[in-house]
Amino acid sequence: MEKQRFNYLLEQYLNNRLSPEEGGELLRTVNTDDDAWLVENIAEMMELEAATPAEVSGPLMEANIASVLGIDKSGSRRISIFRRYRWAAAAALLLLAAGTWMLVKENPSSQKVVVVTPLLDLMPARNKATLTLADGSMVTLDKDSSRTIRQGATAVKQQGGQLIYENSTAPQEVAYNTLSTSHGSQFRATLPDGSQVWLNAGSSITYPTAFTGNERKVEVKGEVYMDVVQNAQMPFKVTTAGMEVVVLGTAFNINAYEDEPGINTTLVNGSIKINAGGQSQILQPRQQANILNGNITLNSKADVGEATAWKNGVFSFKDADLKAVMRQLSRWYDVTVIYEGNIPYRVFRGEIGRDLSLHQVLKGLGNMGVNFRIEEGRRLIVTP
Repeated sequence: MEKQRFNYLLEQYLNNRLSPEEGGELLRTVNTDDDAWLVENIAEMMELEAATPAEVSGPLMEANIASVLGIDKSGSRRISIFRRYRWAAAAALLLLAAGTWMLVKENPSSQKVVVVTPLLDLMPARNKATLTLADGSMVTLDKDSSRTIRQGATAVKQQGGQLIYENSTAPQEVAYNTLSTSHGSQFRATLPDGSQVWLNAGSSITYPTAFTGNERKVEVKGEVYMDVVQNAQMPFKVTTAGMEVVVLGTAFNINAYEDEPGINTTLVNGSIKINAGGQSQILQPRQQANILNGNITLNSKADVGEATAWKNGVFSFKDADLKAVMRQLSRWYDVTVIYEGNIPYRVFRGEIGRDLSLHQVLKGLGNMGVNFRIEEGRRLIVTP
């Protein structure tokens, strides 16, 4: 990133004027740009703002920033520390958060000492999936492979982390495929009609290799984002446990994980009809339907950004309790979450980049007063 742009974003951060888009841009810079460049630039900005600099030994200040970054920096260069500590404190906060932009805790009165002691660091989910063909055979897909899989007149092309169906115009027998992701993986597919599907971790979609007749019907589990090609003569139907979504052409998100409280369907654009428990509800853009015990509850002021953040590479929390946060981390990093003792109730708001390692995410959450340890066997222990 250009220095002028970084300086502007950091100034906006310090003055609490950072927009969501700018926050994401600053987050990506902190997590991807060279650590030495960040340290140099922040130190230079501190010098420019200082009114009365006092020269001190450089390694002390560098050690502070290095401990925040988790890196080893050495050298004998000297930098300045000033009467005004605004930059130093804010820079440390920014770097320590390492991807937890604007994450806050509801009960600031807690003064617990936070200790994060990971025995291993776990990386975020990968573009990986399993394609189960009509004959029961299974093909492992990953981000590095490119291949063509033939099923009768249907050619299935894998291009890295995406699957694309290309159908022949010749008559063919309809067969069904299932694309599934395990915990710790995600994938994207283009269905035979051209509709786009994104699968979150621990999700699946079952669909025909060619859409025929008077409807297009698929079945999903877990969480999927769909951008459906419009075809009024062949409505698109999505079924999941206890719910059916009828679509003409639209973009929407379905969260139907078994461990979540109900099924949430959020409409981005277009129009969809929800059928569940003998009830029906038509959704307009920016509305969300929650299905729980066969009852439909409509939220007319849904946060579409929060519902679809996962597709854009971000965890987004809006008044999410700790267990809701942990359910997302469990699927994304493929860990088993275990709670020990009486965990205080906490509510979180903000965003965390999904490209961070689990250790980085836990550092950010730890700053908000949550204690963790990671044990062998991919066990994440949460303690008071």
